[in-house]
Parts: sequence; C-alpha cells; structure tokens
Amino acid sequence: MDHQDLLLKNYLDGLYISIVRTQLLHCTLSWNSNYAVPSFSSIGFILDGEGFIQVNGERVFPKRNQLYLFPAGTVQAYGVLNDHPYTKYYCHFNATYGNISIFDMLKLPLCITPADPHKAETIFRKLIMDTNQHDALSSLKVKRSIMD
Repeated sequence: MDHQDLLLKNYLDGLYISIVRTQLLHCTLSWNSNYAVPSFSSIGFILDGEGFIQVNGERVFPKRNQLYLFPAGTVQAYGVLNDHPYTKYYCHFNATYGNISIFDMLKLPLCITPADPHKAETIFRKLIMDTNQHDALSSLKVKRSIMD
C-alpha cells in the first residue's frame, strides 16, 4: 500500500456519515434556486431530464446516468432547462473527519459518469430502502451503501 492509499484509508477509518434524507424525486418546472448554502452535502443520480447545478460559480449540466455532487457549505444554484425537469435520486448527508467536511480534504468533480450506471441506480434504491428501515442494523446498511 503506497503512502497516498494509506492516508486515504486512515481518513476513511475516521469518517463519520449521517444521512439527512434520501429520495427519488420527479422535479417540477419550478425546481430551481439562485442561491443556497446548505449545511449538508448532496449526491444525486440523474435518470432523465435536463438542468444544471452550480457550485461556487462553476456550472455543470448533469445528464442521464450521471452523478452530481453538492458539497456542504458551498454556494449553490440549480434549475430546469428546456421544460424537461429532472427525475433523479438524491441523498442529503453529512460526511466529516473530526470537525472537517470530507469535501474540504478531497477535491472531487461536480459531475461524473459512473463506470456502471446500473450499479449506481441500484445503490440509490438500496439506500432509500435501508434509510426507511428502523431495525438495529439499518444505520450500518445505510453507511455501507454510501461507501459503495
């Protein structure tokens, strides 16, 4: 294991994750915001539609089968394009190492196309199912799904 992998392993060992909300959302034409600075992060998976997300002035246009990221504490905007609102999965969450947001340590792109979009969709479905369970192990299942 090289130095960088060891450093990442140590960060992940001390990572705290809490889920705020998970959902499948059929956005409406009014899905938009010109300014928000949420205290939680959000990751989403686009199933259909057209729109944009903007983080600290950087605007991207996630498309079908792409993941997007809104890091906590950033200036965010989002909206619909061409009267074709998104249908998407999303998860609002907090991920910290001590008192530091994981996204202050890791600089990740705002939008990516996963190698296996079907697996990404399956993870979101499982995450929603696990979040809605209230058994003793549901919290661990949710955290495992986030790490996937």
